[in-house]
Amino acid sequence: MRQAKAEEQEKHYQSIMSALESEPQLRSKKELIKKFVQEHVPLLPEEADVREAFDDYVEKQRQEALDSLCSAEGLRRDRVDRVIRDYLYTGKNPRGKSLLALLHQRPPLKQRTSVKDRLRVRILSFVETFYEGMDFVE
Repeated sequence: MRQAKAEEQEKHYQSIMSALESEPQLRSKKELIKKFVQEHVPLLPEEADVREAFDDYVEKQRQEALDSLCSAEGLRRDRVDRVIRDYLYTGKNPRGKSLLALLHQRPPLKQRTSVKDRLRVRILSFVETFYEGMDFVE
């Protein structure tokens, strides 16, 4: 795509965007891929390995998103990493107790159910975006 003329590049770009729309597992990754294609691919040197550049980009974005999630929700990063690893290994959704253990400060009893639900959704969304189906570019 880097060596293609402007018209060809636009065709490639539209093809990528179409694939992102049509594949359900890629929809959560649309913004991530779109940003990479628009902002990083044009800057890659000719000899660069696009797959490797994409993997590096995703890893950087993953770390930034995880830092943001932990900061916004008041979570312990090391414990979040463990919950994500456990989920990826077992496929079982994080349970209430393990979600509350992620927090630096436990919420009041009345708020615990909503906090657990919110954390579960945010963590599973994170996993869907940054882990599940990321082997699609082979």
